[in-house]
Amino acid sequence: ELLKSLRPNITFNIADIAKPDQRKSDYSKTITLPGSKKLNQVFENIFEVNIDLQTFNPNLKTDVLYLVDGEINLDGYLQLKQVDILDNDDVIYKCTIIGSTANFIKALDDKEIDDISMLWGNLDHDYTLAIQQASWSATTGYVYPMIDYGFSSNFSGIQFHVNQLFPAVYTKEYIDRMLAAAGFTYTSNFFDADPFEKLIIPFNSKEFNLSKTAIEQRLFTSNTIEYVSPVGTTSKDINPATTSNVLQSSDFSDVTMSVETDPNLVFDPATGIYTCNETGTYDFYFEVDLTGTFEPLEYGTGLPPSVDVDCVCAIIGNILIRHTDSGGTAIGGILNSGVVGVEKFNITYTDTIPFGTPSVTTSGASYSDNDYIETTDNFGLWTTGATTPYGRCDYSTTDPRTTSSQPNRYIVQVSNLYVEDTDKIKIELVANTYTIQNELNAFYYNGSFISFATQLKFKWDLAVYSNANEGFEGNISLNISGGVFRNRVVNKSYAEGNTIDMFGAIPKKVKQKDFFMSLVKMFNLYIEPDKSNEKHLFIEPRDDFYNNTIKDWSQKLDVSKQLEFLPMGALDSKEYLFTYKQDKDYYNELYNDTWGEIYGQRKEEVVNDFINKTFKTEIIFSPTPSVGQEWYDRVIPTIIKFDDKNGVQRTESNIRILQWSGMKSTDFQWTYDDNSGSLDLRNEYPFAGMYNEPFQPTEDIGFGLTNEIYWAAVFNKTIIWSNSNLYNKFYKKFIEEITDINSKIVKGWFYLRPSDIRNLSFRNQYYFDGAYFRLNKIENYNPSNPITKCEFLKIKDADAFVTDTTTATGGIDVKLGTEDVPKFANGDAQLKNGNSLGNRSQNIQGNDNYISRSATNVDIKGNDNKVY
Repeated sequence: ELLKSLRPNITFNIADIAKPDQRKSDYSKTITLPGSKKLNQVFENIFEVNIDLQTFNPNLKTDVLYLVDGEINLDGYLQLKQVDILDNDDVIYKCTIIGSTANFIKALDDKEIDDISMLWGNLDHDYTLAIQQASWSATTGYVYPMIDYGFSSNFSGIQFHVNQLFPAVYTKEYIDRMLAAAGFTYTSNFFDADPFEKLIIPFNSKEFNLSKTAIEQRLFTSNTIEYVSPVGTTSKDINPATTSNVLQSSDFSDVTMSVETDPNLVFDPATGIYTCNETGTYDFYFEVDLTGTFEPLEYGTGLPPSVDVDCVCAIIGNILIRHTDSGGTAIGGILNSGVVGVEKFNITYTDTIPFGTPSVTTSGASYSDNDYIETTDNFGLWTTGATTPYGRCDYSTTDPRTTSSQPNRYIVQVSNLYVEDTDKIKIELVANTYTIQNELNAFYYNGSFISFATQLKFKWDLAVYSNANEGFEGNISLNISGGVFRNRVVNKSYAEGNTIDMFGAIPKKVKQKDFFMSLVKMFNLYIEPDKSNEKHLFIEPRDDFYNNTIKDWSQKLDVSKQLEFLPMGALDSKEYLFTYKQDKDYYNELYNDTWGEIYGQRKEEVVNDFINKTFKTEIIFSPTPSVGQEWYDRVIPTIIKFDDKNGVQRTESNIRILQWSGMKSTDFQWTYDDNSGSLDLRNEYPFAGMYNEPFQPTEDIGFGLTNEIYWAAVFNKTIIWSNSNLYNKFYKKFIEEITDINSKIVKGWFYLRPSDIRNLSFRNQYYFDGAYFRLNKIENYNPSNPITKCEFLKIKDADAFVTDTTTATGGIDVKLGTEDVPKFANGDAQLKNGNSLGNRSQNIQGNDNYISRSATNVDIKGNDNKVY
């Protein structure tokens, strides 16, 4: 309930002609709302300084409709700016009304394109050759284009592995998700058709890495409780001259393993088995504290023998990391007796072993399997004497003695182990005993292995040698005072077969509004909200935005006021520059160093002797030059670092945009492989680039033709060039209209009713004073004073752009319209300091040197040399 008309001065704006990249929305100046009982309730008496229980938040948007004579004149949101209390205690509210177009841009706020609200998870997929191939025929979601990211120092483009292709998401996916997350819908013939539907955002990071969450889902850490095995008894009656060692064994009670961390349940404490949930390269770490006891007894009687017997006994053992596939088969042909596979490892002793330094061998003389790892004396020695370096058991005393080893901590580490999905990893302990009278490494257990899990079993060989060839028996036990088993992800890059989290494939630190406005600038898009639904937008390029509906405003023109005709000299810019953003990768720097401009830019000058300013329209995307070679006909977008000292390197890059053009035929096969070992020979390749085709392009997403390209017309192919670029298709007609000497900005005064404002559309043509115009701005409309100043652009019938083509020769002074046709650089690499070389393996140290592309094995130190 208002006491009087708001009398707002509302401006409706579609574009500022002098700055075509900027889009302005409906807006109002500050309006005053007189306080009333109901209005005070709406604002919850916010003017009461002693009330702290309000829920109305002036920092949040409040939806608002402004109606005059029942007609909605403005649909947007209201912002409360100030509350004034007058002398008579009346309250007035000073507010601003913001129109719905600004509401859309503001709804994007400072969110970035990898925001979780855009729900990238439904694009997650497995990193496999089959899925990459399937993407080549898909029209939504993502695709795997062929791009040279610098995997090889002398990249040939002849062979690609699965993990050398990265996913690129369709640009329309960004638009659809971004608008949906902001609560908007749209209608756009342009967005729903070629060439926009073919635009993709390629991967732009240096490494294609797992997310922090993905890494955490692969990890586990387990511990063991303290454990003492029961005593086991073994016996031996042996004449070493005639009898070999006989294996004796005893089963021990369960050793319980507890899980400390395991978010994805990859480790089973009941079996002690880790099952890989994602293919990758891992480290495995095992640590255990062991002590042992041995009690020698006389064989058969339990009493000491009548004569002294030298029976020095030791326990040796192996701690093994067993790697098998899901069926239990050892990986990589590592197999022992057809039963168990064993991986190599190193053992580190953190405590000093009293009987000397242990040794680690990579093969054993007693083993047929060279991958079996032997360690001597690892678990310690249990003796009662000290007459030999290893001690001795002296039976001259009456009672047998029980002795224990010193505690020893054993650490087993396996580094950089490639483990596939569903493979299993298990720690196993094998314990053996031997006597000093026998050869040190004579007895090693090579039968069934013992698992360090719920059924921890230790097996040993026991042998004695007595001067009297007497028998021997004794009790032995092995004790665990603690331990840990855990893994670590080594290579954080995605491996073949992994499930890709597409969140990681989205460029980082790119604001949604900057992304959207760059598309607006590329294609000269105009945006208008639906009059019946402010959350629905009409989005089209400028030339398609306008329709043929004519509104005759001849009777609305206030002829008592003058019409203002402004010549184009009123513009404040002489030159219009349309450009991508410069990046620091090799070919972008090469082009900039060579030509002093950015790849794919376009300049257009206005004939005007009175101004010299340049208006710059720059998008957030950087250009991506494509590169060809002389030994095949494939042209590949290239994002690399390269210098004469380090060669080709992978690099981080600014966000890019390319056209996906499907599979292109090639006369020279390339190979496409995965870990299965098979090579897929292909006669077509997945092409993307700034051009939709390298030899006969019909679409170019550069603003203008480049001065050169880094490929040539090889193998009798002809390059037929097209000028269908961004400037010609989306800006040429507009620039010609506003810069033609007969074009004018016209300002006049018109009588506008609320219904005119309600039905206002900038898409229509307006007729008055015997001519046709495009409405650009309504300034300070006030329904209480309906005579309103309006700004128009007089329509000049500029010709619609028609694509032209010409055959490229690679030479100079070849024109296509007003533009120079690109010269052929043949992929040559011109370095700084005036050096030019045609092969990345060549090396120059000096200035102004030249090496022919066909020359090989050339290094130059010096200046002004030429090798042909």
